[in-house]
Amino acid sequence: MAHQNTPAERQLLHFIERLPLPEDVKTTWSDQVRTGGMTEELDVEIRSKIAGDPNLNGPEKARFEVELNRLIRQWRMEVGAKKFAR
Repeated sequence: MAHQNTPAERQLLHFIERLPLPEDVKTTWSDQVRTGGMTEELDVEIRSKIAGDPNLNGPEKARFEVELNRLIRQWRMEVGAKKFAR
């Protein structure tokens, strides 16, 4: 069965496309979210890549981290809400 992306996952896909990272990395992450959905492992990978990128200055890095935190929190709430209804 194919994975149907939630609204939070679609917002995460837009966020990934805006990141100033190499295209191959962004493509890999986008494909992973599209085919199997967002995962906690992917969250950790994205966070570490943003934190370790020397091309991002302090305010830029903070803005991306805050936005990622918001999107991940929203994604977790959607996942939790689906499990709560069962």
